[in-house]
This record gives sequence, C-alpha cells and structure tokens, in this order.
Amino acid sequence: MKITQNVWQSLSHQIHTSRNILSTAAIAVAMLVAAVVTPILLAMDLCPKPFQGSKPKPMSIISILDFYRGGKNDQGATLEEIWSRDDGALEGDHSYIQWLFPLKGASKFNPTASLTDGKTMSAFKGDKVLQEKLFKSLKVMLKFYGFTIDGQGQIAPSRDFVAKSKNWLNRGNHNRGNHNYLRISRILESLCLHGLKPHAEAFLKALEGVYQKHSKDIGATTLSYWKGSVH
Repeated sequence: MKITQNVWQSLSHQIHTSRNILSTAAIAVAMLVAAVVTPILLAMDLCPKPFQGSKPKPMSIISILDFYRGGKNDQGATLEEIWSRDDGALEGDHSYIQWLFPLKGASKFNPTASLTDGKTMSAFKGDKVLQEKLFKSLKVMLKFYGFTIDGQGQIAPSRDFVAKSKNWLNRGNHNRGNHNYLRISRILESLCLHGLKPHAEAFLKALEGVYQKHSKDIGATTLSYWKGSVH
C-alpha cells in the first residue's frame, strides 16, 4: 500500500511538472507567433488600435486685448477684416462674434475663442481707443441687423430694416436656439461688461420696439433673455 502511494505521488508530480512544461511551452509559442505576426498585421493596417477620442482644441493663445490691438484671432482674421465683411459673410461665419463681443464663458460655436476677464474688462473701460473699436464693432452688427445709431447714441431701425431683418427675424422660429438671437444676447451682455452699457440699453430699447410689431417672430422667451443680458 505504501509503495502504491509512492507511485501515485510520483506520477502526480510528473503530471504536474509536465503541465508546467507544456504551459510554459505554449506561452513561449504564443509569444513567438505574436512577435512574427504583429508586424505583418501592422503593415497591413489590420492590427486593432487603441481608441483615440477627439481631444478638445486648446484655447487661443491670442488674448482679446491682443486681437483688439491688431492681432489675429484663432481663425487668422483681424478686427478690421471682420469689420469689412458683407452680410453674407457675417451671417455664415459663426466664429467671429466671440472675438468682437467676448464673454466670460466659452461658446459652443467657437470654444477656442479667448474669453474676457477682469484685466480685459478694466482695460476696455479705461482705454478710449478700445472703447471706440468696440463701438465700431457694435455699429457693424447694427448695420447687419438693420439699425442705425445717431450722435446721441439713440438706436432705431434703418430705412432698409425690412430687407436687413431677413438676416435674423426668422418667421416662426422664435426659440433661443436661433443663432442671431443668441448673438444679440451676447452683444448686449458684452457691451455691459466692457463699459458700453448705455449703448446696450439703447439697443435693447430698439429691440423692444421691434418686438411690439414682431412678437410672434421673436417670442417672449427671447425678449426675456435680451433683457436679462443688460445688467
């Protein structure tokens, strides 16, 4: 009986050893195959690649102050070039308004545009040249929307308002997803942040006048957002 137990123990040890040897051999063979096959698959572009999700683009290194003082924005455009654009270009491009009228928060339409901050707002409020340039940006957009501004700062619909309003008074589309309604909210808020609140108030007053005739096109929700942007 004792001899039988010894035999079984010996056999068990040999089997265990054999399994280890086979396992080691299998691993070695698998590594060898991988070493040979992987370069071939890579060359054929068949080897699985790790997922590479889209990385958010970094914010522009050009500040709002740099841009307003002659620099180029993240799209390579200057302030003067944007001022010179026609209505079609102003309507079709969604990446410039964030530079003309910066806010503290990023825009989903151009998340790489630089933002305003305390330093920027103080600079605008204390620099007459920057104030004049911001005012010029306002006049460009007022013309686009069909408004004029007189020497007293009063804003009113221009003679070609009916034609110009086709750019933004979308019939039957009075939700806050209308990008021109969002632009107007941005303009109003940015003017307040950078020292031109009286012009924001004048623009809002003109918009309220338009709302009286086009309430169905604008909607009460949009008007509420415009009012909330002037603070």
